[in-house]
Amino acid sequence: MIKVYGLKISNHSAMIRFALMEKKIEYEWEETFPFSMSGDKTILDRSAQGAVPILECNGKFYSETQAIMSFIEKKFPDISLISGDPSVYARTIEIIKIFELYVEYQARNFYPSVFFGAEQNLDNSEEIKVKISRGLTIIEKKADFNPYILGEFSYADIYASLVLSTTYEVCQKIYNWDIFQDFKKLAEVIKVINSRETAKIIYDDITKGMEALKKS
Repeated sequence: MIKVYGLKISNHSAMIRFALMEKKIEYEWEETFPFSMSGDKTILDRSAQGAVPILECNGKFYSETQAIMSFIEKKFPDISLISGDPSVYARTIEIIKIFELYVEYQARNFYPSVFFGAEQNLDNSEEIKVKISRGLTIIEKKADFNPYILGEFSYADIYASLVLSTTYEVCQKIYNWDIFQDFKKLAEVIKVINSRETAKIIYDDITKGMEALKKS
């Protein structure tokens, strides 16, 4: 059995849980704080910056969300979450990278203040907003939305759900900007994705985890 080290409130840890459950893969979960929160240097032997999630299989450790997804896709091919068609395969990776680089990584600048109450001192917030808007605009142009991002449910939908959940909160609090009002195609597809039973479990765990963290 594989083992996953992650934090249930982490959107990237949640992506791996989402994928594993959709693929019906049994796994062991160990709640693990990243190095930035725990200071535990042993995690640096498994992940370059001590980030989670980390997947363990047969004594080997794999870090980075997309690498882990690639591993489980090859290791457990019975239920596939990415098309074998070269064009659709490439478009799936393209959309994942757009979400990652031009939406999530931009919004992540504000995670400390939005989710954990830290002081916000960024002086390039408007530049960040422009990048997020450009990222969401190109995704709406490239996606199919029939009914999922690229037709069939895939890793692109997992990224979309968990990237936009945090980006929405960031944009509301930092810019008073409802991204789903401006990007209605994405708003509709997120409703479809989040209606899946797996998504309901994931978001319930995130909510419970955030509540517990606030009490600690």
